[in-house]
Amino acid sequence: MCESYKVIQVAKSQIGYLEKSSDSQLDDFTANAGRENYTKYARDYKGFAGEDYQGQAWCDMFVDWCFVKAYGVDNARDLLGGFDAYTPASAQYFKARGRWHTSDPQPGDVIFFENSQRINHTGIVTEVKDGRVHTVEGNTSGGGDVVANGGGVWSKSYALDNSKIAGYGRPAYVRKSDQDYVTGLYHDLLGWEPNTPVMTYQRWLNTYLGGYLKEPLEIDGKCGAKTRKAAVMAMQVYLNKMCGARLAVDGSFGPKSRTAYETVRRGRKGDNVCIVQGLLYGHGYDPAGFDGSCGAGCERAIKQYQANTDSLAVDGHCGKATFRALVR
Repeated sequence: MCESYKVIQVAKSQIGYLEKSSDSQLDDFTANAGRENYTKYARDYKGFAGEDYQGQAWCDMFVDWCFVKAYGVDNARDLLGGFDAYTPASAQYFKARGRWHTSDPQPGDVIFFENSQRINHTGIVTEVKDGRVHTVEGNTSGGGDVVANGGGVWSKSYALDNSKIAGYGRPAYVRKSDQDYVTGLYHDLLGWEPNTPVMTYQRWLNTYLGGYLKEPLEIDGKCGAKTRKAAVMAMQVYLNKMCGARLAVDGSFGPKSRTAYETVRRGRKGDNVCIVQGLLYGHGYDPAGFDGSCGAGCERAIKQYQANTDSLAVDGHCGKATFRALVR
């Protein structure tokens, strides 16, 4: 499955590459710079597309190259509809499949520009913000103008109503779940795996708290201060709902909340158990499920957490002191 962030990262990694004066040092970003349209993109394009266009305009080959690097040859071909070094032909691939748009660009779209005669330049949309579309383009130059033969890879920005924008081709990305998307993002870009049970917990907290949160928790798989505060708020909502505690839902585990708190122990079931299970996952302990039922696995995880935390009795019960430690 393919997501747009991958091609965007590949495109950004090429910013600053300069075309060469000859078929030499093609992989170096700045060596042998010239105006003869020699690039590594055309060299590699010959390998995956079977056509040799070295020494010719290369903005379209750059786009195809980025997609191949991000997704592999077969997936890139499917996403783009085919490979072509001629920008009108590439635009037509999208039009023929009903994937051509003249407004509302999205990150990962292929942007096409036109002059008075035809579509003549292309790039990759990286961001749309504040009425502007941001791109990475090959065979262009810096500055705010559309430059169809500028000699390098640069990041650009245009007003959405720029008259030279012909339209946008939208590759047929397969939308993953939020969890799969964020997991892939952290793995590919940051080199670590987020705690996916905590991501499940964060989504559950967002739903459970509803309008109590000023803004939803970021689904990042980290049990940080905002997630721990939301856990306290969720417990306050639970105590108000189930025990008539009349607590302020403020995320502070103060004296009134501690007085109303009900211990989570083996055999208990309910949303309060979910709150504790999510916190245990967040601290690196496995309660054997996020199901609102405190069984043997949950009791074991509580004991493990207590044994590794100063001043807590190891009894397997998540009482006031243990809950306070979990959310501190």
